[in-house]
Amino acid sequence: MEPDEHVAMTLGHQLAAMDRSATFEPNGMVVEHKRIASYITGATTATSGEAASGTKGGSSGSPVIDWQGRAVALNAGGKSSSASAFFLPLERVVRALKFLQKGRDSFKDKWKAVSIPRGTLQVTFLHKGFDEVRRLNLASETEQMVRQASPPGETGMLVVDSVVPGGPVHNLLEPGDVLVYMNDEVVTQFLKMETLLDDSVNQQIKLIIERGGVPLSFHLKVQDLHSITPDYFLEVSGAVIHHLSYQQARNFRFPCGLVYVAEPGYFLRAKVPRHAIIKKFGGEEISRLEDLISVLSKLARGARVPLEYINYLDRHRRKVLVIIYFPVKIYQRLRW
Repeated sequence: MEPDEHVAMTLGHQLAAMDRSATFEPNGMVVEHKRIASYITGATTATSGEAASGTKGGSSGSPVIDWQGRAVALNAGGKSSSASAFFLPLERVVRALKFLQKGRDSFKDKWKAVSIPRGTLQVTFLHKGFDEVRRLNLASETEQMVRQASPPGETGMLVVDSVVPGGPVHNLLEPGDVLVYMNDEVVTQFLKMETLLDDSVNQQIKLIIERGGVPLSFHLKVQDLHSITPDYFLEVSGAVIHHLSYQQARNFRFPCGLVYVAEPGYFLRAKVPRHAIIKKFGGEEISRLEDLISVLSKLARGARVPLEYINYLDRHRRKVLVIIYFPVKIYQRLRW
């Protein structure tokens, strides 16, 4: 678009990719982009994650602009079945950038990987309105206190939706628990909760929740999210096998770290489905990827080996088959 060219735009229009450099100054930090595909929306705030705005493939990482022209988030993804987009709040991006800048300044002779702390309790929360949390028997005095302690316009609280088996809060928190305090701070928004968790990795954190109107207090150790993120995988004839990640464990309600078939490939095709969990191989129980590697190291090429697995759709029944073993390759990414 030329300087004297005028184009009428309304909320929801996509800005075409601009080949000129553009400068944004979120929180005083200058960011330059050579090619930008931005989306204008009036429904995005610094703490929201979803907006009724269309997005297209290839736009991930582009800035999200509000009606005043301010960069407020980064485009993270969208739904192809509806006009919904998912945005990463800019505060999270700025936090990661500060760690990168600090790492750059501390390494004089050689660049090294920079760790960006991420904490987790392996629990999923949903933001529910005050009318909904009242149905969970939230005490009226608790609601009044939360309204007074929260920013103006707060509409609800965080409620436990699911807990990953074997995680830090397993058998402690339950679906329907209403979060009130975290480290003695009233927490009603995801951004504040995530910030407190990320700043407390491998440390104790205090949670106060209400369950059926009864306050309960817990001291929990925040887990390092990187420690349960797969950093290597096995590949054999197109099959890809690695530890079950937190994200998939949350989806399938399995403990993190189990041996997970991400892709059956030619090795397991038509026999073991995607998302299967290997429980036994060569007559030995398999609970970690290291167990599988140990068994594989003892086998000869072409050996016929029994394999037992379970599927998340039929998790209570093990299925047994015989496969032909071929040598595997191990791929590992850089550890933080």
